[in-house]
Amino acid sequence: MPTRFRYLKWITVIFLFVEIISTCYIYSKKRLDGDIATIVLPIGSNQEVLKDPFGLQAAIHHKKYSGPNRWFCHQSMRVLFIQVANTYNLFIKDKVLSIYLANMTGYLVAHLLLFFALFLYASVLTKKLNINALFVIITIIPFFHGSIFSKWFMLVDNSVTYTIFYTFPLAIALLYFYPFYKSIVLKQLFWRPYHWLGWIFLAYIVAFSSPFNPVIGILVSVGIFLFYWRENFSRQSINNFPLRILKSLMQIPPHYFIFLFLFSLMCLYAIYVGTFNIENVTMPLNERYKIFFQFLPSYFISVPFLVVAFTTLYALEISSWENLLEEQRRQIKMLCFLIIIMLVYVFLIPFGGYRSYRPEILRGDITMPLTVVLVIICSTSMLFSWENFKSKPSKKYLATLLFTGVLFWSPDKFNISNNKKQKEYLYKLSQHVGKEPLLLPKDETIISWSTFDTPEQGYYISKFLEERGITKGFVPFYQQ
Repeated sequence: MPTRFRYLKWITVIFLFVEIISTCYIYSKKRLDGDIATIVLPIGSNQEVLKDPFGLQAAIHHKKYSGPNRWFCHQSMRVLFIQVANTYNLFIKDKVLSIYLANMTGYLVAHLLLFFALFLYASVLTKKLNINALFVIITIIPFFHGSIFSKWFMLVDNSVTYTIFYTFPLAIALLYFYPFYKSIVLKQLFWRPYHWLGWIFLAYIVAFSSPFNPVIGILVSVGIFLFYWRENFSRQSINNFPLRILKSLMQIPPHYFIFLFLFSLMCLYAIYVGTFNIENVTMPLNERYKIFFQFLPSYFISVPFLVVAFTTLYALEISSWENLLEEQRRQIKMLCFLIIIMLVYVFLIPFGGYRSYRPEILRGDITMPLTVVLVIICSTSMLFSWENFKSKPSKKYLATLLFTGVLFWSPDKFNISNNKKQKEYLYKLSQHVGKEPLLLPKDETIISWSTFDTPEQGYYISKFLEERGITKGFVPFYQQ
């Protein structure tokens, strides 16, 4: 075994152990956010989406309600805070603790699923769980932290609701497209007849989940189609240009073409249904683009993007294009192609509407698809450069990897959210007896984005606590 690999196995094991413990601790300290109660109960127009998984009321009757194309995410939230919380209650009697454990579980499931997807993409050429796979694991882990950069660059949101609506479905979308990605990189067909049923179900989840998945689904589907067509076209020696185009199209695997076409239609339908989202605020498109371009420079010259770009380019320089295998070159080409697709997506973001509570338009959560591809190509380039060293890596190279890893990994270890007060107030509510409203301090939110001056304002929170069995009946409260 080469010198550079001698201790990597044990370093990875120790690092993974520390990472698992610290990540569980960080997520256990997360507050319950302000969208949980309204979605889980559900309140108002959130009831409509749960009754209509395919958004038919919006499509046929033009009925406006919350998230008509996000049934999967709404249902996932209910499963998390009802079924998962009830499962914890089988082992512990503390219902306040069980709701926080459910909250932590939401973060962990989304985190692990996205990590698994990123690992698959970055290590697609790795045949088994060897030293290269361990190296990929080490390079990906730090990017899941760095909450101080969440304004521009994030993989897991600070809110469990946003994590379920953004990170979780994006991870599923990556898994959905992985067979196509692997097929392109390795020049092999991986589809089998029994794959169809599972992929049809997965296609629905991808299309009817996060705000960006339908758009990403169409762009990536078109991108895969063009990638195959371009490769087939370049291999053709026919002089007749129209015939060359036709023959190139015919060489695309027919089941790929059919499935991507049907999936794109499903995504188009989801986008159309999404136009009836009651949260959409009317604002002229040119005004939205003015706001977009105001934030664009600071977004692309932010610290995380510059560091990731430098690390990737430096690693690729060390790898040397001439020294890369054909499969490695195809992987880099495909990832660069995906970056172009994600940049197109970023510039289409203003078409998605405007939210008064999210005035920036360009934020770390909505640009997560681009972030994900950048992480994959950064990890992949670091792996290729690592393999390129014949003996011990240079100190400059190791310093670059260490700097990038520490920059992203360390902030969360010193900037841990604290739900102590919120939990304390929930315990007070759970112990309250009587119909008189309970007065609580105004220094912490109670499963909300803001505090409540009157019991009427916090009615739905009291209702949520009652239904989850946290309080003994309906307990009104207010804050001063």
